[in-house]
Amino acid sequence: MTPVQQLNYELQLASTEAEAFLVWTRHHDRLKDSSLILSIPGRSPFGVRLPKRLGGGGRLVSAFAHADLFFLNDHIYVEMQAGRECTFPITYTISFDTNAASYLRGLLENRDTTAHRDLKNLLLHVYPHKLNWQVVPYLSENADAIVTGKHDKAIFETILAAERLDNVDVEHLRRTGEFRVLDDENHAVSRAAKRLSDTARHFTNGTRDTFQGRWEAMYVTVMFMALEQIQRPGADRAPKKLKALIKFMDEELHCLFLEFLFVAWDWFTGGKQTSIFSKLQRNAPKLLAKAQNISWDVLHVMQMRQEATFIVKDGSFLVPFFLTFDQALADLVSLCAIKSCLISGKFHYPMCFTNNDPEALVSSAVGKDEEFIRRYLSVEANARRGAWLDQHGRPSLSPVRQKLEHELTKNGLPA
Repeated sequence: MTPVQQLNYELQLASTEAEAFLVWTRHHDRLKDSSLILSIPGRSPFGVRLPKRLGGGGRLVSAFAHADLFFLNDHIYVEMQAGRECTFPITYTISFDTNAASYLRGLLENRDTTAHRDLKNLLLHVYPHKLNWQVVPYLSENADAIVTGKHDKAIFETILAAERLDNVDVEHLRRTGEFRVLDDENHAVSRAAKRLSDTARHFTNGTRDTFQGRWEAMYVTVMFMALEQIQRPGADRAPKKLKALIKFMDEELHCLFLEFLFVAWDWFTGGKQTSIFSKLQRNAPKLLAKAQNISWDVLHVMQMRQEATFIVKDGSFLVPFFLTFDQALADLVSLCAIKSCLISGKFHYPMCFTNNDPEALVSSAVGKDEEFIRRYLSVEANARRGAWLDQHGRPSLSPVRQKLEHELTKNGLPA
């Protein structure tokens, strides 16, 4: 193994504070500009305990599998080595899907539905702290609309709602049940307008292409999974389907989405946490549109992790949560919750370590097929894929996408 592969392997195995600290000690020179967040079973020891389920059907799901979090960076490491106490800020953020965005927009209009009562109660529960609404995933999902000027009113009102909710008079809400904003309304409007303008500029200058490329990788993978389910139904064929998916990722994407393998395995074996994929059945109407929407949901899950790399002004560790009223999506987010992530000093996607057991998955799906393991799941196979990406960059998926769309349409009703 290379030093980086050895570090990643050790961090995947680390499940306690002591184990993570030992890994950090062994690789200290390499980790001086990095940060680690490790989740551990147990209750959150911090001041804010966010509820997982809201009474009206809302779900608040963490990017991390467990509530007890251990934070480590070079400063914390040095202080721990010296036996000194160390304090540092932690910021919790809540991103949301397009469905939840509609409730945010209606919240300040004092609408009285179960969903709006959920959001009110959440604000009251967190007080005197405040909720930090993260609009980036919502804006990413609506990148095309922002660039082309579609749905401007709804998008602007969503950003404005997030800005206004940052400054809600919670004491007034507690006494009267009605919303009142502490900040000047003009300031909120100005901030929302600037946010939308900056986002449109970034998307026009290439950020949209980045998100589109990531989404397209999710989309072709979802379509391939759906084809496998349609053409080879039955949980008894799950190992063959998963091996086919691994081969597809290797040959077409030149990388393996490890979390996707756990998602696929749950779906292929009839698990309960991937009911969101049940829409992708033979003869289902608008099959491609459903696959596209699910791909955005999956991208939400993956993108939420990058929020941990956002460094705010006070240097906080950032812990992302996701709010949705879609139970199937909430189950998917929970299934994909990570055990830990390593954040580099630069703004890169973090190295995420699954809470699931990769070796158990390989044992169940691949068994003792040593040739398959050598070709697709070995250290050498990983190095081969990495070398290909270093040389060629992200592969063009247009031909793969067109082929899969044709196949999926042929196996169902016209899209």
